[in-house]
Amino acid sequence: MPFVLRSVIWMRDIQERSMREVAAELGISLSAAKSRLLRGRQELRIRLETPRSRPGVVSLAG
Repeated sequence: MPFVLRSVIWMRDIQERSMREVAAELGISLSAAKSRLLRGRQELRIRLETPRSRPGVVSLAG
């Protein structure tokens, strides 16, 4: 995941900062911070829902 998306998720969801704080820290507008948070969460959701083939791991998904 790109740093610009990952950093917003980290500050908002892990550090529990307000969206205004996130925007100020990154030097971007509030609307840009909200857009990045939405895109980052969407990408994270897709990555978590998509099963990956790993050696030694058996997938139970059909």
